[in-house]
Amino acid sequence: MTIRHSCRSWPTLCLLAAALSAGAAGAVDKPWQLVGLPAGGWADLGVVVGGLTIVRAQVSPEPAGASLVVEVRARHAEPTRFAVSAFDERRQPLGAGCDTVAVPGAGAPLASRETLTSLRLPLGAVDPAAVRYLAAGPVAVAAPRDTSLCAAARGGRVSATSSSYGSSFDEQRILDGLPNTFYASKTGLITNQWLMIDLPGDEPLEIAEIGIDGHGEPNDPKSALRHFAVLASEGGTAEADFHEVLRDECAFDAGLQRWPIKPVQARWIKLLCLDNWGSTQWVELASFECYAPSGPPTPRPELVQSLADFPAPAAPPLADSDGPVFLLRYIVPTDPAPAQPAWRVALDGCREGSARVVHCDSDGATFAALRLDFAFGNLLGGAPQSCAALFDTAFTGAARRVQVTYRTDRPGNSLRLACAGPDGSLVWRDVARPTDRAWHVGSVAVDDTLGLGSRFARLAVVPRGRDNLTGSLWVAQALALYAPAP
Repeated sequence: MTIRHSCRSWPTLCLLAAALSAGAAGAVDKPWQLVGLPAGGWADLGVVVGGLTIVRAQVSPEPAGASLVVEVRARHAEPTRFAVSAFDERRQPLGAGCDTVAVPGAGAPLASRETLTSLRLPLGAVDPAAVRYLAAGPVAVAAPRDTSLCAAARGGRVSATSSSYGSSFDEQRILDGLPNTFYASKTGLITNQWLMIDLPGDEPLEIAEIGIDGHGEPNDPKSALRHFAVLASEGGTAEADFHEVLRDECAFDAGLQRWPIKPVQARWIKLLCLDNWGSTQWVELASFECYAPSGPPTPRPELVQSLADFPAPAAPPLADSDGPVFLLRYIVPTDPAPAQPAWRVALDGCREGSARVVHCDSDGATFAALRLDFAFGNLLGGAPQSCAALFDTAFTGAARRVQVTYRTDRPGNSLRLACAGPDGSLVWRDVARPTDRAWHVGSVAVDDTLGLGSRFARLAVVPRGRDNLTGSLWVAQALALYAPAP
């Protein structure tokens, strides 16, 4: 049987080797534990993330900048995201690389596949001699406020149910966010029906509020959900793994209602539909939602957070439809991806600017990136000038470093980023001054005063010289890096 390896790479990420492996013996689930890096050698990590084992890694000095050489063992067909971060002797982050890896599905019912793959993840201008520790684990994603964590658009799905009418009333309807689509149980089953929801990602999410739209179809309004219970599980899908977090009653024909709960970490949610409003046919509901805590996000143990990633082009909302602002809060994958218009961007002494999400190709890899187009006009004799994409993405804790993957068609201009503290004041830092048109990784330490509630606010192009007044900047990835707890 021929085994083929499938791996989607980010810019400058090269596939080095793919081979069969006999198993994952010895792998230990210890995400984000710092492991000493021997001089010129490999750090044995043995970290399990979803369907991957990050086996080992080392730092490689290269003319284009340092990189991490990482060996991962994949056992499952579903893509799994992981990251490896490098730290100095003070245990402060220097840089990180992350990627998504999958192994093709088995070709026969009883067959299984496994690949051992070596990846090269760019670190940029990091001194390899300064790297003393490596750590690996899952990538944190800051959930957008007031958006359902289990929405189908984010990757949530109903993975099991006690019964389903099927067809246009199947169980996935409760996650589509639409008030006029419904789940219905099988005819005659009107009590103690349940649906199990698989939350997106490989790691538990923090949930602090439940939303349910319990109304049923107009032709049988008494089929609407009445009494219910919500159970959560962090570690598995067996009945004993779940514990109750909410028990209440939906008001009749009230639309979407929301109940705060004590914040809980959950990987799976089970909705138990106890009864309806009197129908003898079905129990129905339109929507189920769950939400992250309001206010500043709770710090999490992950040491790498994705601030801006582009799984597929999709239109982010504008902060103010009347103002010149491009606001990237969350990119929702779409299939198929529509043709994208350009959005306005934040300007400071720049004649015009726009941004859009585009597909890119580099070294055989296909990925999506934010493209920022700028036209400054004439230089203003020393006045500040910049063309900036506004991101407004909250850190899940006190970030120590922000890292971006970028390229430009106008080498010589400066690239700057700003972080906003809880009071909204901006802290600007220079990231790089590109000298060529290749993809690069740049990073910068952020101010120690930035704490919980701080945000990655904007990324800006600053002109340097009259030959660089127009052009484009591409950003493929933005990461926040953290120091481990003392």
